[in-house]
Amino acid sequence: MMRWLVLFCCINIVWAEEPTKVLTLEDILKAEVVEHPNLQLIQAAIDSELASLSEENSSYDITASLIAEARIIEPSEYAIDQSRHDHRIRLAVSKQLYDFGRSRYAQKSADLGLQSSRDQYLVSDSQHRLLLIKLFYSVILADLRFYWDNEAMTMAYLRFDRARNRHELGQVSDVDLLALESEYQKLRRVYFSAQAQQQKSRLLLSNALNLGDKIVTEIETPNLGFDLTNLPEVKEIKQRVITNNVLLRAQRAKVKSTENKVLSISANKYPSLGAQFDLAAYARDAGGFDPWRFSVILDVPLLSGGGLKAQVARERAILLRKKSELKQLELALTEKALELRLLLDSLKVAREQVKKQIEYQLLYFDRSQALYELEVKSDLGDAMSRISEAKYQAAKVEFQLMFTWAKLQALTGQKISSTKMVL
Repeated sequence: MMRWLVLFCCINIVWAEEPTKVLTLEDILKAEVVEHPNLQLIQAAIDSELASLSEENSSYDITASLIAEARIIEPSEYAIDQSRHDHRIRLAVSKQLYDFGRSRYAQKSADLGLQSSRDQYLVSDSQHRLLLIKLFYSVILADLRFYWDNEAMTMAYLRFDRARNRHELGQVSDVDLLALESEYQKLRRVYFSAQAQQQKSRLLLSNALNLGDKIVTEIETPNLGFDLTNLPEVKEIKQRVITNNVLLRAQRAKVKSTENKVLSISANKYPSLGAQFDLAAYARDAGGFDPWRFSVILDVPLLSGGGLKAQVARERAILLRKKSELKQLELALTEKALELRLLLDSLKVAREQVKKQIEYQLLYFDRSQALYELEVKSDLGDAMSRISEAKYQAAKVEFQLMFTWAKLQALTGQKISSTKMVL
């Protein structure tokens, strides 16, 4: 029996040519994954908003241009200067002085858009970190499931092997032997499926960590066991979601950005005041050629047709939609927080159940081992498999607790922590 146990339990699969260091949960929580495509997409949006803000900030900047013309002309017969060279060069400097709030509102809109994009990045980073935690746990659970299925297959094979020997002696029927072999083959298929899941879970985690060709090999199981005696009340969690949730903050910034955009477009009906200074030099002398000129320019819109009203109406419609999306998001996130909080209560009960299950299976194994040593009929192998199953279920509950708590932390705008059950 021990020979087969050693054979199956010592199967070792190489997942990568270059093994990485042992990965811990703290490594996951501190991982820098800025190069991951999910986060690069959000960074591109931030860069776009930065460009928009820079453009709006430049509306009151001084602008200058140098204009040079090389011209040959046929002068009028009445011109005093009959030279044919009419070259000229002009330096034009201009600055907007006041536009009755148009630029100010546009700048505020761009600034709020940038703030929203940065908050969206924080949300994406938090969601990606939750994904990393989930995939990290998936690797551990895949390993535990593999050990469980390995023991179950080993016991099935031993039963089939003993029955095959007895079948040769005529002590086991063909039907009974085939039934045992069928059970072994079924568990063998489950075993190889669990083995494939081990590799898949590591590949998914490595991709989420953006490791390239490297594959995570070793995982350190975290020591969890959170104290769940003083969980916050639902009302308190709901208020923290509304106040601190980063996604809500980003959506509120979008609403305010659109409000300022409406004001900026509406301000196009107001005048604008600017100044311009020109310094010029000419190859010919003419009465209308001024060496320098300073102008204050007042631009008063008189007719704009229906274009301006259409732009304002379109932005107001967008504003109404974003306000509705904000209310929908508040409802969705507070409902999600309530769901997670109630799930924690359910998982507290599940934790107590699996704890007692492990205690029972350990006692059951001790009894089976004693019977085996006394050479009394025993199901020692099945008892070992049941312990592996109980440990798998216990780990699954603990990981669900941690992951649920991590999602609740993210919803309430807190930094995800693996060691503190604090909001």
